[in-house]
Amino acid sequence: MGGAQPADHHSPLGGVYRAIFSIISLAVGLALAYGGLKLLMLGGSAYYLLAGLAYCALAVLVFLKHRATLLAAVAVFAATFVWALYDTPEIGYWALLPRLVVPAILFTLNVWAVATFPATPASIRRGSVYGGLGIVGCLLVTLVEAFFPHGQISNPNAAPHRSRLHRRANRMHRMTGNFSGGMLRVRAMRPIPRLRLIMSAS
Repeated sequence: MGGAQPADHHSPLGGVYRAIFSIISLAVGLALAYGGLKLLMLGGSAYYLLAGLAYCALAVLVFLKHRATLLAAVAVFAATFVWALYDTPEIGYWALLPRLVVPAILFTLNVWAVATFPATPASIRRGSVYGGLGIVGCLLVTLVEAFFPHGQISNPNAAPHRSRLHRRANRMHRMTGNFSGGMLRVRAMRPIPRLRLIMSAS
């Protein structure tokens, strides 16, 4: 292939890393493509099918050390980011988290794989390494932010059910309180047999 880079004879670890990434990206891509095809047949979004095919293509590009890999990875992640904003009904932490974390991890691993290409210029290699580290830092901040409140996740359809439960609980509380109060009054009015015997004996 004209876009493929020459064989790497100086970095066996780079070859191992690229092979591992290609396997991971291919597995994720096949899973997304399979699930996305089923979702599309049910009338859902076509994004998952397209994203799965894109990750499969990225796995092949990394395995071949193709020079267009970095641009393809950036395009896939940018498209995913735009889709996440479009697909999210209310933009927020918990809404975007499941849509962007895994793609961000794959994008980081991808740019690091590009840094292992033998013909990658030094400037692009440094940018890939530092850019990946920056994404890792953002992911760590995102993980820490999970321990802080980010609004309330609620189901509006469950509100009528909760109100009915509250009304029943209030009725039960009033009935129980009235019943307990009545029992206490009855016990207070009941004469004590032992006291009557003492009074009659005297």
